[in-house]
Amino acid sequence: MALLVPRFHGAVVVGRPDWRSSSTAAPWKWDGNAAEKRVRKWAQAEDVPNAKYRDAHVWYDESKPENFSSYKPLIADVIAGKLTAVPRAVMAAGAVMDGSRGGINLPSVDIDRVKSHLAKYYRKMGDTPPWDRGGISHR
Repeated sequence: MALLVPRFHGAVVVGRPDWRSSSTAAPWKWDGNAAEKRVRKWAQAEDVPNAKYRDAHVWYDESKPENFSSYKPLIADVIAGKLTAVPRAVMAAGAVMDGSRGGINLPSVDIDRVKSHLAKYYRKMGDTPPWDRGGISHR
């Protein structure tokens, strides 16, 4: 079930996929393209995004819910039939939020909420998000 938070400028921070142990979720492997295909199939959203598809992402633009490109970043995969947050995907999303690969195109008003959402997963991993590590940040 998605955790919906207050809406800001037509955007919503979404999703709280199950967190699985490393032995179940293969946490250090991440193939975003393959996960995207599995998530679409699992959500029955192969043609148009829906609420189940939305849950696999941290943010979406609710003014364009019919566009797959409105949903980002993907942090989950379907493992044993359940939508599951994958540590490597969370790390990839965290790196992009910190400016890696050119950053992410989100409204500035939503950046802190997305980072806060991702930080919850970092804490579950016993880690600190890149923007809180005291190093050089790209943002």
